[in-house]
Parts: sequence; structure tokens; C-alpha cells
Amino acid sequence: MPEAIKCADASCQRAACALVGSTSLCRAHLIAWCYERLEECRRELAARSATAIGEELLRRTLSTCTSAATAEMFSSKDLTNLERARLFDIVLSAAESIRRLRRSKRKAAAIPVRLSCEIIGRTWTEDTQTRIISFHGACVQCAHAVKVGDTLRIERPEARLHAACRVAWRESQPDGKSDVGIEFTEPIDFWQMDWNILDAQIAAP
Repeated sequence: MPEAIKCADASCQRAACALVGSTSLCRAHLIAWCYERLEECRRELAARSATAIGEELLRRTLSTCTSAATAEMFSSKDLTNLERARLFDIVLSAAESIRRLRRSKRKAAAIPVRLSCEIIGRTWTEDTQTRIISFHGACVQCAHAVKVGDTLRIERPEARLHAACRVAWRESQPDGKSDVGIEFTEPIDFWQMDWNILDAQIAAP
């Protein structure tokens, strides 16, 4: 019988269960590797600075995490409850990050908008501006507390446009405000932009 391939980690004596690229990893180190890659992707997405090439690399990394975790979850018969939970968490986290990758072209844009929340006990209205826009949503600055999944209303008073949107992600900033990713809940040409102009930078009027 051929000798089992060992984990590539020099300090580990366990047998490898997965091949990630050209690296063989045991279950524990596979889980650790996936979480490290997820954290790197999370930081890159939070910075919102990935180029088209960078986003493709992120997508491939996230897909690798998903495939490796899914294969181990369904092929191994001796998983502990904790291991199974971690592998499932990796799959869900990778899926969420993939969803956050832009679905359309983005433009840096400082457009005045009004956000409002009508959730009972958390009603507020705030005049702010966008940082980045896409056909499907935007990244906006927000001084109020919001949660992922919250439904908000966004308005462009000067254009007399309004739309319902959902909070897709939120990142706290040092000034106490947050960068909030919102996505429209219904198809709408909210920004009235020519998305074929890739390099356009939109300044506030």
C-alpha cells in the first residue's frame, strides 16, 4: 500500500486530505488556510481597491476555498461537529464574499444622496454622498448605525429619484462613520450614467 502523503506544514505529522494548488494539507491546516485566504479577501473587499484583474484573482481564491471545504465536508466520514461547522462556515463566508464582488462596472463618484431608515425604533434621515457607484448599488458614507440586511431608502433630491436598497456590507472608519455597501432591491437606472465610459470620475455638482 502506498504511503499516505503528509501535510506540507513542516511541524505537522498528519496525513494530507486536500491538495490546494501544489500544496498538500491536512484537515486542520486546510481549514486554517481557508480562513487566512478569506480574511485577505475580506480586507481587499473592504478597501474596495481591487482592479478587474485583482477581482478575478479574488474570485479564484474564493472558489478554491469553496471547492476544498465542500469536498472535505462531503468526502470525510470522521469529521467532528466543530470541523463540520467550520467547513460549512468557510463555504458560506466565501459565497458572501463572491456576492460582494462587483456585478457591474464601478465608478468613483461623490454624488449627494439622502439615506433614510424607517425601521421601528431606528428611524433616521441623513444627507451624505457616495464614494463609489455601480449600476446595482453604491458605497456611501453613513454616520448612523446600520446592519447588514437593513432596508433603507436612498434619494437623489436634485434628480427627484428614490429607490429602496439593502445594506450588503458595512466597514467602520476611524472617524466614527462607516462605509456602507448598498444594493438596489429592484432594477433601476438610479445614477443615469453611461457605464461604457470606464475611466470617468464623477465629481459632486
